[in-house]
Amino acid sequence: MTASPDLGPWLRQQREQRSWSRNEMARRLIRTALVTGDTAMPAVQDVAASIYRWERGTVTPGDRYRLYYCHTLGIPPDRFGDPKYDAAQDAPRVIITISLPEGTDTQLMLTSLETSAGQ
Repeated sequence: MTASPDLGPWLRQQREQRSWSRNEMARRLIRTALVTGDTAMPAVQDVAASIYRWERGTVTPGDRYRLYYCHTLGIPPDRFGDPKYDAAQDAPRVIITISLPEGTDTQLMLTSLETSAGQ
């Protein structure tokens, strides 16, 4: 996940394509962090200020925030910041995060239901 000079505009484009404000993006990044167990996140206003700096190219997000962006946007980590990446051309994916108490024995079965075009 190397930074490119186009990372700032790419981050802004990803956010704006979803019609999210910086505060909404911050809330979503914080929610992702909490789901992954990171309880040391700054307040929404502080994360939004960082988003502003990242989008302007003043600084680049660290690995922690890059991973939160990937999870929040549904982008594979190896495609983060790739201006050629088109989510519409990528295989649909669902990210499921489940937090269970330690020692819990659980099985999860995922089934893909494919339908033919036109159904």
